[in-house]
Amino acid sequence: MSYFDDASLVMIPSGYKEDKVYSVKPIDGSGDLDFTRASSATRIGPTGLIEKTRTNLLLQSNQFDTTWTPSIATLTSGQSGYDGSSDAWKLESNATGTTRIENTVTGGTLTNVSIYAKAGNVNFLKFFAINSGTNGIITWDLTNGDKFSDTSIANTFESVGNGWYRVSATFATSNPVTSVRLEIRSTSGSTSTASGDFIYIQDSQVEQGLVATSYIDTTTTAVTVGSYDNVPRLNYTAGSTSSCPSLLLEPQRTNVIPQSEYYNTFWNINDVTIEDNSAVSPEGLQNASKLSELATTARHRLGVGAVTSATTGVHTASVFMKKGTARYGFVHIGVSSNAYTIVVDLEDGTITDT
Repeated sequence: MSYFDDASLVMIPSGYKEDKVYSVKPIDGSGDLDFTRASSATRIGPTGLIEKTRTNLLLQSNQFDTTWTPSIATLTSGQSGYDGSSDAWKLESNATGTTRIENTVTGGTLTNVSIYAKAGNVNFLKFFAINSGTNGIITWDLTNGDKFSDTSIANTFESVGNGWYRVSATFATSNPVTSVRLEIRSTSGSTSTASGDFIYIQDSQVEQGLVATSYIDTTTTAVTVGSYDNVPRLNYTAGSTSSCPSLLLEPQRTNVIPQSEYYNTFWNINDVTIEDNSAVSPEGLQNASKLSELATTARHRLGVGAVTSATTGVHTASVFMKKGTARYGFVHIGVSSNAYTIVVDLEDGTITDT
């Protein structure tokens, strides 16, 4: 007799759809599992890296003649794209003035804007992350990556061949971003273009986070990939590239820390500097922060002074850490007059509980 023959219930993690995980045995469906998760979640993917839910918040991400609002602009489709397709667009000024296109978006206060772009007969492209506070802006020279009027906290200029670049910028704004604007510039400092000035654009994206991730195409709605709402999560063994996945079932949990990955706002910073996007994180992305000491003798730390949380019950604090020139890291929770701290040896994993 095999384990399969002995078992009364057999399920395979890959046999699922939204709200349901199917059983192989019994075959009448009585062993199927109804599944509910009201929010997105991370998982360990088959490559051993952390995988998050990713969403392109920008509608009509490569259909610039639809929900995008043009001003002194003509848009021509069917241009040769960065990917060998004919899916690029020519963004051209049709009069003297500020040539731009703009699209609404329901964003957050930490927003990455990216697009593939190529110089035409002018070289400059300007981003605006519009919100009710101070707008995020950056101007790119599409021939060499030079930046002007830059208020971003991080940005990238990546060549993808044949004069095309993927340009991205991350903006930390005081209020949620409500729209994104793209403008042509004839020079780095100009505020207008002449009729006939143009550049090429393709595949725009707006997402939450510190870095641009791989492009997600959208039409009339935002598109999410990964472990999204009410879809079972397959979890692999960390660090393994050949493990069999398991279905990860968890109780409801909430991360009560605002800005859990961007430490230069909201967090209290004491005698340290924070360098964003300094190293590769467990996601496999260049979005880990470098924490460096300032004073010779001091408590080098950053923390959140107050979080919205239940006053009783079990609370867990966690962070991913990696040794730099310092060997030890610590995690601290303060509750009323009590303080709880662990010190971690980042060479051998030894933990001291204080």
